[in-house]
Amino acid sequence: MTLRWVEGFEIAGSNAYYAAKYQNRPASASSLGGGRLFGSRMAGTTLVTPALAASPLDEWIVGIGWFVGPNPDPDTDFIAFFNGGIEQFSVHLTAGRLLEVRRGATVIATGTTILPNNDWAYWEFKALIHPSAGSYELRIDGAVELSGTGLNTALGGINDADTVKFVGNTNQRFDDIYILDTVAGERADFLGPQVVEGLLPASEGDTLQWTPTPSGTHYIRVDDPAGSLDIADYVASATVGQEDLFEFADLNFITGEISGVAINTVVFLDGAGSRTMRAKYRSTTDAEGDADTFTVDSTRSQNRQVILEEDPSGTPDRWTVADINTGQFGVEVVT
Repeated sequence: MTLRWVEGFEIAGSNAYYAAKYQNRPASASSLGGGRLFGSRMAGTTLVTPALAASPLDEWIVGIGWFVGPNPDPDTDFIAFFNGGIEQFSVHLTAGRLLEVRRGATVIATGTTILPNNDWAYWEFKALIHPSAGSYELRIDGAVELSGTGLNTALGGINDADTVKFVGNTNQRFDDIYILDTVAGERADFLGPQVVEGLLPASEGDTLQWTPTPSGTHYIRVDDPAGSLDIADYVASATVGQEDLFEFADLNFITGEISGVAINTVVFLDGAGSRTMRAKYRSTTDAEGDADTFTVDSTRSQNRQVILEEDPSGTPDRWTVADINTGQFGVEVVT
């Protein structure tokens, strides 16, 4: 399986940032507050991911930390798989704090574990989307709560999905999200409870070929802190092959195995057209590795997230804390 999305709400707190990243504009930047284990979390808003694959796929896994507050709305689909604008299969939370799996208004199954009030739990939801041969498994803190096979899990009658919706209100909060699909990758199944730590550029890297605006230090133009998305300062290039690399702050919380690295780049064009670029990683041995290319085709700010499941420099291998703390990340113009 392939890691397709990572979110921890750690490095930005502005509406503009999340509007550039998700399909919908979040209700309020004030939704951010104390996180599941540290940092920030989201509440009081709905987030819909961009399309997570080039074409819809039939099997997905979502992991998410969820704070169960008072008075959950049983009609709210807290996690839902969509094909375009068509909802397929979802997870609800009953008024009695039980998890429930639904296809539209039809309840497929209801759990028996009463989730603690005003506390966090980690949910993982795996679904095979199919009108008759669908299946699902729902876990709480790593333990199986509900599962089923040979079911209709496709409300829209289409056996796949490509986006995920998360809904929180003032009392229901979420954090530490991962999403896997079924394309062959480095991850085989559920990852178990995860934590996401966000980092910003902290100093100049070894290659600085883009032009900073205003002139001066490059990394300062792209280290917008939480609460802002300042497009008045940036680095820019129109030259194929030019790179800008940055050293980032060290990890402070994560100490063990790293399931993947998500590189988020906020990009825009200075005029009409279309360009391609990619994120980069450089190790301490100066070996470079590339992420997949992505397209920039708007003068409006867009967030492009690419995920590296393994260190791409040299022989691909699992990320370590040292790889993150001593390496450099950046961008390159491709076309």
